Amino acid sequence: MKKKWWFIAFALMAVAYFLPESAIDRFSGWFGVEEPQTTPFDDQIARADNALQTDQNLELSRQELLDLRPQIQIRRLAANGPIAGDKIPELRKVLTAYHSDTLVRKPEFEARNHEVSRLLRRWELADVSEVLDTLDAQLARHETRFQTSEESCQECHFQTLDLPADHTGLWPLWNQEHHTGLPILSDTAEMQALEFWRHPERLGQGPFADPEVRHILEKGCTDCHAAHGAPEFVVDLKARQANIGFWVETFKWDSSLYVQTKIQNLEAAHRVPGGWFKSAYVVVVEAQNLETGTKLKAFHGPALPEFLQTSELREGVFFGRLGLDAQGKPTIDPNNLAAITSDTRLEPRRFEDHEFIFELPENAPYKVIARVIYLPDYSSWSDAIDVEVRILP
Repeated sequence: MKKKWWFIAFALMAVAYFLPESAIDRFSGWFGVEEPQTTPFDDQIARADNALQTDQNLELSRQELLDLRPQIQIRRLAANGPIAGDKIPELRKVLTAYHSDTLVRKPEFEARNHEVSRLLRRWELADVSEVLDTLDAQLARHETRFQTSEESCQECHFQTLDLPADHTGLWPLWNQEHHTGLPILSDTAEMQALEFWRHPERLGQGPFADPEVRHILEKGCTDCHAAHGAPEFVVDLKARQANIGFWVETFKWDSSLYVQTKIQNLEAAHRVPGGWFKSAYVVVVEAQNLETGTKLKAFHGPALPEFLQTSELREGVFFGRLGLDAQGKPTIDPNNLAAITSDTRLEPRRFEDHEFIFELPENAPYKVIARVIYLPDYSSWSDAIDVEVRILP
């Protein structure tokens, strides 16, 4: 009789060992095990996970996200297959040990996935990778939405990259698998120069010496730009227009018409246009003989780049970073970028003066139209926006 009981006990142990964990979890319910009650912390995890899956903003700090990450990972895994309760503490420990990098996928993630697959024996590695890698991409896309300070913007948007010098500040760290990228911008490096001028020994010197503009020294990125990962971190059009100072003067001498323009970056603590290298400002100047109705020909002054010149527009100045592809043609596509050949953006508070001289018969009446134009895509005139227009006399 004793041998029979020993045999039955041994058989039950063998069945328990080889049964899938999910079956054991279901079987345990026969003994009346109470389902765990949800808590406010569980609700917070659920809200965060749902927001990640629907690409919504999260009302969380970066540290709160780091603290919640292992729980969100466990929740996402559990949604794809039951997890035995005794595995959760060790699983949380493994997930906490591997911190998701917001920009670049690390080889350690593969080690993490292998370790998680080992703990969840019934799961294939591919299943674990599909769940966790998808979540990694969502976390990476959302993490910058929790940054509101100048330092936080710099933390994510300014990196030292192993790239040619003329590409520094222009290249995105790019996740090819999930097609998400974060632009690395040189503007944040320029903003760091504010620390130099804030120093008590240099206060009242440099481009921000005027007491009326000293408030710029206290500016951070989010004073002008949208925070929390808003598309393209743009400055609204009204703020952009208010940031540009533009002055025009004309006078005649003998048979020549002189047009002098002056432009200034008034409020930005970095060069403008900032951000990605696809945009530019241009100043264009046109002059007309009102007596004959003909356009005046300029014999002195700067000209627009050839790819922007038209039959009507030639005289002007380009303010931007000019990117060229391998064939020497302008491009805003980072995948085709071969070199940045120039950077003529407007520096903080610095005046840019230019003079244009046109042929004009003595005593002939004239009209001058000078414009500041913003080009969202500097390689063409499409979507061009007039920022300032001056008509003289």
